[in-house]
Amino acid sequence: MANRWLIWSALVVGAVITAPASVHAGACAPQEIPTRALTRPGAELAKGGGVVVAMESAAKAPAMTFGKTAAVKTVIGAGLVMYSPPAGTGSIALQLNGKDLVRVRRAGDLKVVAAPKLGAVTYYSSTSRRGMYVSLAVEIAGALPPGIVAVAVFDDNGTLRSWGDVSEVPPPERGVKTQQVNVYASGSCVVQPDGFAPSAAGDKVQVAYIDASGRISAKTAAIVVAAPPSKDALGI
Repeated sequence: MANRWLIWSALVVGAVITAPASVHAGACAPQEIPTRALTRPGAELAKGGGVVVAMESAAKAPAMTFGKTAAVKTVIGAGLVMYSPPAGTGSIALQLNGKDLVRVRRAGDLKVVAAPKLGAVTYYSSTSRRGMYVSLAVEIAGALPPGIVAVAVFDDNGTLRSWGDVSEVPPPERGVKTQQVNVYASGSCVVQPDGFAPSAAGDKVQVAYIDASGRISAKTAAIVVAAPPSKDALGI
């Protein structure tokens, strides 16, 4: 039981360190979210898809090109923009200010992944001398499917609220049948994309995958965000 409590504590702290969140006043140095491709080098882009790029403000997404051709911008949601290449096949690089951001391969029709199989969506909070830390974790049943770049949370009206980059999510340990992905965090000295919105315990949300081509999978049925188990419930 004590191990479960330690896992919860580590999740809260880890989410604040690694997930985007708003800057709080105090001794924090000014911070920015770098513009970076979530679509990995060498990834296959499905016909009609594009490169997924994370940034601080999707509303202020910079112009990019594929060679001499302007990329077509499509806002996916808070902090996420899809940049679509010209029609064709073969390798092509998305460029920002004349420099390669990522090189991908245009492919044909690729199957969209199915909706996630959820264990739970859980709200966590912790208080320290620097204030309150909040995070939201999505528990996925089984391994994450190949070809996805983010796990996204939507409100019950279908609006994207927050998302989590899966590139650094380790595979489940042997014998463990679930994976947790942090999809929101707020706390001291951490930045998050414009428009990121928290989901609290009791909220109804839906969860979907975003793949390397910027396509959104089918969403799960609405699920109520759970509060974490108390120490008493864990027998601590």
